[in-house]
Amino acid sequence: MQKQTRYLLAVLLLAAMLACSQQQSARLPSVAAIVHAPVAIDGHLQDWDALDAVFEVSDFHSPWSDLPFGLTRFCAIADSAWFYFAFEATDSLLVARPFVQESDVASGDRVEIFLSGDSTLNTYYCLEMGPYGDVLDYRATYYRQFDDTWDLPDLAVVAQAIPGGYAVEGRIPLGFLRGLSGDTLTTGNFTVHMGLYRAEYHKAHTEADPVQWLTWIDPNTADPDFHVPTSFHPIEIQEPLNR
Repeated sequence: MQKQTRYLLAVLLLAAMLACSQQQSARLPSVAAIVHAPVAIDGHLQDWDALDAVFEVSDFHSPWSDLPFGLTRFCAIADSAWFYFAFEATDSLLVARPFVQESDVASGDRVEIFLSGDSTLNTYYCLEMGPYGDVLDYRATYYRQFDDTWDLPDLAVVAQAIPGGYAVEGRIPLGFLRGLSGDTLTTGNFTVHMGLYRAEYHKAHTEADPVQWLTWIDPNTADPDFHVPTSFHPIEIQEPLNR
């Protein structure tokens, strides 16, 4: 009888551990929020070092190429008004066309954020940002139906060359992201779908096959393609806290 009781307890304990593990694995990546984030949009990232709760992604990879590439780091935090973000990219050769129109950004080094309210990509939004602060922003519909006339109101982006690469820093109105989620409330946690990417030109863009594509989430496509639901991941943006 004691043996059976011990066996039953062991089974129950194992089931509880598995349930806990599944709950933890199901938790979404979370962007912490404070009432007033002390982040200046100037392309200098020292103020991020003073933040004690930052969502960070540094495991970018290149599913379609085995060429070496340097560090790519993304950070984010929110407050009651803004979603702040920063990229840091190691890059020994900055490649960019002279900026005449937004489409010029798509011919050089850049970091990218794609945003959607859900995984259908019925409507999603793309921000592509070059190493000198130039921005290509547009609205899209699956599959690859682009509206280049769209601009994100009140978007702020600044970039700086740093030793060995470049940094891009910006902010997005929190109300825009909450609207994507379909949340009609003005407070509380909410969820959006996000993709994070980098285009790394390892030689001049006039040469053949100069670009390497890096991504946070592997979309599992035969060729580089980020305009697919599998390249997005849901993230939770938290309710701002007084801290």
